[in-house]
Amino acid sequence: MRKGFLSVLSFIVIFTLLFSTFIFVPNTVYADVSSIVVTPYPKVSGQIASYRIAFNINAPLNGGTDSISVVFPKETIIDSTISSGNISVNPKKLIPADYVLNYQTGTVTLLNPLQKGDRVTANYRYEAGVDYTQLPRNVKFYDLTYPAGDPRRGNGVLDPGEWIYEDRDNDSRITVGDKRLSIIQGLANTYRQGSLVQTGDDDIGATETRPLTTFSYTNLKFVDNDLNGIFSENDWLIDDRDNSYTLNRNDKMIAGIFWYGNESKVNRVDLDFGDALGPIAINIKHAENIATDNKYNFGEYVYNDADTSNAVSAGDSRLSWVVSGGVVYPKGSTVVAPNDKDIGVNLINFTAAEKCVGLIDNLYIYSDTDNENTVSAGDTRLYNLINSNYVLDPTIPVGPTDTDIGKSLFTFATNEKYVGFSSTAYNLYDPIYRDIDSNGSVSEGDVRLTNFSIYIENKHILYTAGSFVRKGELDVGLTLNSLSALVPSIKHTESGSINGIFDPGELIYRDVDNSNSVSPGDSTYNAYGVISSNLTIPENYLDAGLTLTKGWAEITDEIVVAYAEGGEKVLNLNHSPVVKPVIPSEHDVDYRLEPLIITGGDLKNKGKVYYTVTAVSDTVGESEPWEEKWVEFAIGTNYNAARIKWSSVPNASRYRVYRSFEEGVYGDNSLIAEVRAPVTEYIDLGFDGLTGKPPEKYASSFTKLYLTTLKNPQPILLVEWELSDYKLDTTSGRIDFRKALKELDTIVADYSIGIPIVNEIVNIDYSAGKGKLRYSPVIDPSINEDLYKIRLRKATAANPDNPTPLVRGVDYEFRDDKNSIEGGLEKGTIVFYTQIASSDTIYADYHYREDIRGDLIKVATGNETSLYTHEKGIVVRSYTVMKGITLKTSPVINVVSSDKGPLITFTTPINIKPDPQNKISTNPDSPRDVYITFSLQAGIRNPAKAGNYQLFVRTSKEQTEILSDPYEIIAGEETQKLVKLTPDQSVPAGSSIALTTAVQDELGNYIPNVTIVYSIISSPENGGKLDKTTFVTDTSGKAVAMYTTSPTPGENLVQAKILGTTQSVLFKITGLSSQLISKIVVSPEQATIPPKSSRQFSAIAYDSSNNIVPGVKFTWSVDPATLGTITQDGYFTASDALGSGRVEASAYGIKGYSSITIATTGERVSNITIDPKQVTVAIGKTQVFTAKALDSNGNILSDVTFNWQVVPDTLGTITNTGVFTAKSIGSGVVIVSAEGKQDIAVVTVVSNIKKVLVQPSSVTLKVNDTQVFTAQVYDESDNLIPQAQVNWSVAGDIGTITQTGIFTALKEGQGQVVASAGGVVGTAVVVVTKGATDTEGPEIQVLFPLEGQTIVEEQVIVKGTAKDPSGIKMVLVNGMQASYDPISGTFTSQSVKLLPGTNSITIIAEDNLGNRTTKIININKGCKVVIKLTIGSNYAGKTSCDKTEILRLDLAPFIQNGRTLVPLRFIAESFGAKVEWIEDASKNGEGTIIITLTKSDGTKIVIKMHTKVKTVIVEKTAPGQFVPVTSQIEMEVAPFIVEPSDRTVVPIRFIAEGFGAEVDWDATNQEITISYLP
Repeated sequence: MRKGFLSVLSFIVIFTLLFSTFIFVPNTVYADVSSIVVTPYPKVSGQIASYRIAFNINAPLNGGTDSISVVFPKETIIDSTISSGNISVNPKKLIPADYVLNYQTGTVTLLNPLQKGDRVTANYRYEAGVDYTQLPRNVKFYDLTYPAGDPRRGNGVLDPGEWIYEDRDNDSRITVGDKRLSIIQGLANTYRQGSLVQTGDDDIGATETRPLTTFSYTNLKFVDNDLNGIFSENDWLIDDRDNSYTLNRNDKMIAGIFWYGNESKVNRVDLDFGDALGPIAINIKHAENIATDNKYNFGEYVYNDADTSNAVSAGDSRLSWVVSGGVVYPKGSTVVAPNDKDIGVNLINFTAAEKCVGLIDNLYIYSDTDNENTVSAGDTRLYNLINSNYVLDPTIPVGPTDTDIGKSLFTFATNEKYVGFSSTAYNLYDPIYRDIDSNGSVSEGDVRLTNFSIYIENKHILYTAGSFVRKGELDVGLTLNSLSALVPSIKHTESGSINGIFDPGELIYRDVDNSNSVSPGDSTYNAYGVISSNLTIPENYLDAGLTLTKGWAEITDEIVVAYAEGGEKVLNLNHSPVVKPVIPSEHDVDYRLEPLIITGGDLKNKGKVYYTVTAVSDTVGESEPWEEKWVEFAIGTNYNAARIKWSSVPNASRYRVYRSFEEGVYGDNSLIAEVRAPVTEYIDLGFDGLTGKPPEKYASSFTKLYLTTLKNPQPILLVEWELSDYKLDTTSGRIDFRKALKELDTIVADYSIGIPIVNEIVNIDYSAGKGKLRYSPVIDPSINEDLYKIRLRKATAANPDNPTPLVRGVDYEFRDDKNSIEGGLEKGTIVFYTQIASSDTIYADYHYREDIRGDLIKVATGNETSLYTHEKGIVVRSYTVMKGITLKTSPVINVVSSDKGPLITFTTPINIKPDPQNKISTNPDSPRDVYITFSLQAGIRNPAKAGNYQLFVRTSKEQTEILSDPYEIIAGEETQKLVKLTPDQSVPAGSSIALTTAVQDELGNYIPNVTIVYSIISSPENGGKLDKTTFVTDTSGKAVAMYTTSPTPGENLVQAKILGTTQSVLFKITGLSSQLISKIVVSPEQATIPPKSSRQFSAIAYDSSNNIVPGVKFTWSVDPATLGTITQDGYFTASDALGSGRVEASAYGIKGYSSITIATTGERVSNITIDPKQVTVAIGKTQVFTAKALDSNGNILSDVTFNWQVVPDTLGTITNTGVFTAKSIGSGVVIVSAEGKQDIAVVTVVSNIKKVLVQPSSVTLKVNDTQVFTAQVYDESDNLIPQAQVNWSVAGDIGTITQTGIFTALKEGQGQVVASAGGVVGTAVVVVTKGATDTEGPEIQVLFPLEGQTIVEEQVIVKGTAKDPSGIKMVLVNGMQASYDPISGTFTSQSVKLLPGTNSITIIAEDNLGNRTTKIININKGCKVVIKLTIGSNYAGKTSCDKTEILRLDLAPFIQNGRTLVPLRFIAESFGAKVEWIEDASKNGEGTIIITLTKSDGTKIVIKMHTKVKTVIVEKTAPGQFVPVTSQIEMEVAPFIVEPSDRTVVPIRFIAEGFGAEVDWDATNQEITISYLP
């Protein structure tokens, strides 16, 4: 098992913590939780694992409110906090795609390649050519159909009812062989749609000269009424103008059965144009249930007001379906007193302009706009639909020439019944039902066989044919009448195969002669027969949404691949374009919800109600649910119903509407309606749903791909991308989601990855002829022969360098002890059929499978469509991706310590209901109510000791903690350690070197047969080369790789790693240059060094173009040699001799110099530094500390004796050379001191360190990017060592890193970030790519000294900041390198000597990209000011910089009451201060004195005092600060003004305290000396 899969806490969302007191009671006590099963993965002790916890509950848990608590065993290690995103509750398994289909080309792209012997077959529909589908080519019409004088004759426009043909010979005449595209009527004979013109037919004409006019169209398609994919009789011909494959507004119906809808306008070409209109009988009246506006509106109830009372009363008859008081009354029913609910409803007369055609039971009402008493252009149809079979009297019988003559008729089943006002006669608008429970009334579960349409108030309620009746729907309770008992018989046709029942869409006839076929004299209740129409589809058209097609052919059992060779991913169907699945397009997802107020609605005050819709094909199945929508029925509003509207979907025969009162949760009774296409609307009154919930797998595609394998001959149905949730690329780990993720969607994945093993020496039992691989389970190569090949080779003692390949199945096979090949692969056990001698060595290349469980991919921020798994190289068909949701309310969950172990309490983000079925069986694999996944990134570490463990679970519903079933933690593999045997060194660039590693166990034993992989991390210009990359340790446990350094001088970094682990070492080989150089620059250029002290010098070589030459090895020397010695690293140590000379660096005959002076200084030790400053040491291990003593010039003193101390002394011991030995676990300090100076290092002692894990383990950055790395240190028991100190470094010339883990990318290439603790290192791979070019140098700010500042000291130390996005490489101050702190960005120079007068100081800062910035400041060398005053004398002497001047005072110093008083202004201004006087407002001669003084070090002093007040306020502001430090001085006497000189005097003591000056008193000479450093 690899140890490298690390935990990464993702702080994204906030969980609310709910704490409760835990009380343990036995499992027999009632609790909310039961049957707890725990599955950690991996189960290996001490490793970070994901945890799956499943259990049942007794009470529902409410999302966002109720909490779940889990108490892990004490031995489990969990950080103090975990991200809530690492916890998934009942995540949904997403559906993976197996292939992507290009519908236009028929190309199938498999996401997982075929294995050898696989077979693929396909069933699908494709758009066949017109020769098969019979879709017309040349559509033309006979424009002389109507008689002479009719305005429609010869008008050049296709008018409804004109003859229309496919002009097959394209001669623009009706000739033999042309195909009729509609019923041809009006002559002695009527010809069927689809029939071919024959010689002698009425429409051909005697001379075959009847002309045809071309009809233009855009996208010719048809409504396939018989669903056979072929344009045939009764199919409608459509111009699909928007190419949407559905009948929509502005499409053109060329020929079909069409409707003139209510409220539509009459055109001159319409079939009802010209019909006579008459007044509506005085007793025909209407209610105003739609609008109170004294006119008729479509949907208003119509009555025959028999007693002309202008109100509904007993004896009146209803001429429309009526709903009143929640009761439905059929059309034609008679009002009965006193119980009918519509009694008393006001009725009003139709207006004079509202006129009618037809009989009283079948009125067609119009608004006669022009008052011509005929149906004319511009009139409005108000009542009753008119179709292309429009006749005023529906009782007119079938004629002898009608084209439906001879159609077979079938008797209705006994449970097929109708609702109507008459129990003895079926009428045109009576709805038909299948009375499932045979109770004689419409009841829940019955099936509607025709539409039920009615208006309630002003809302149109439509229940479509094929839908199930729900409780609370308007037609519940209506009386059902038998159809089979009616005389004459009411019968129906059969569509497709005869099934003995009436199906929606079949035609209904009155079989007058009981002949069981349509015959003259029978009457029809349906529109029948296609005629030409040229109707532009209006908005809200009755049949809008019908599917359009170009025709199709059905392919079954097509053999796509008969026998795969293995590896095939791209296949091709034999036919295309392929018909797409029945799924909504993007715009269809945006369906609409609208709250309504309807009598009888039951949704009032229900809060948020959620809906989703699916499209269903009767042929192939149901689509995925569309995007969930919701409508809110807030308390205080009267809304009580909801209207759901959506767009039509091609090939959908019906739609299903689902409802839920919980977001995203749809139970078994969430189906509320099935709506028959083309209707795309439903009104939900809120009552109980039907049995049914949205599908978990989607089956709405006409394409079915089946896979059979050699191992599994049973066909497997593959999943199409359009019917899936995601697809996964196994190579990269990329997951593409078909629909964008929503905010807080949590994606967790289980998968397996393939780990390659190369040249493993197989462990052989020679006597048994068996072998075993080191790692298992072995991946079966049949999954992908190219990717997972198994190769075994036999090397003999006679010919060890040329092993012979072994053939699987001939020379060996994987077998377990039961002789199973699958078992052998699972265990990695091999049986050899060929002879294996004890001197033979078997080498193996293979892949083994490592399982990853609970990988938290991401907590989505919203709109993500692709993510990546944390590991790549995923084994095909080994993955499961799950989607959960996490709460918004708080990012981190605290892990609380309890007496039983770590306690995690979190709020469930979803509602969870108990399922009684889950309690029937409680074996470990049985379903549970709750599934919790703690992802790998949660950082839960298994107990260090193997054994059985149990944890506790409880919920906020009941506080009892319930113990889980035991779960097992197993022991891990032996510990291996990789050792570097070749030291880091310098060699000529382009030369070769052997890089040797060894593998040891924890006892130091060398381990053979371990695979070591070498890789080049970086080399100059990528010029380094390895002879090979993969090695197996030999019998001595060693592996040797030959590396050739880059021909370009510079640092070469090579990593060696134990395959499958994080154990690695890094070789640093420097290639030395042979390039000619032109100059050498030595830093510092000059130095003054005390005797017996040390200084580090450095050198840089440049070529003739002033480019730095890397990799130059310098030879160092001192001239004269009596001044001291210097190492070949440039470390100079001064001797006792005083004098001047130089340090010299030379290479290739070129020399560079630095001037040195050996001289004594006043102060010996100015500072001591210790290295390292903080360290983590394993118990029993040692750590070497070094110390340096520096003088005031920063020179290293070499003859200083250091004292070492450990605090506390129980932590360990330390020698007088700084070697610390750790004795006990804990923290403390090591103190080094000398000559009154000291420094400390922080030491943490831990148990033996096993490994250091760096996170992230790999990252790709651009130049100038930054990345924060963290490191976790583990002891030998795999326990996390908290607060362990690590040292950070970078391997490879790619960037820099701070000791807080902040890495800055500086240069393109690949390298490593290295964290070390206690001699153990962890690494992270960093790849740096090219970013934006940075040509700007660092930003420099000088904090001290400031420009123009006066300095009195002989030397100055310059301090400031240098900052750059790429980091700072160096800072030079007057050519000397300054110390630099990368964390704060501050630099501190070495001592800079000052000369009298103006001094220029040059600061140069260089960033890590080689860009430089120069800043120059000018400061003045100042001098100490000495003032001499004499009591009683008006003269004073002032000396500064060896210059003396005599000054006259207005007021001489004097003594009063034993105190010496001096003039304040004179002394302050002599110090360079500014004195300000502010007189009191009272003008009494008193006031405030403010003295402002800036010292040479930048310190600002403000002194505030008041005459007559002893207290003085002193404010000091340090350099670079903005907030002063305030103090008070209490003077012996208050300052006061001396008249008549008008000067303020203060005690001499104040001069010392306030200004920081030195004051000497010479009592003999009565003389005062004041010395002051400005």
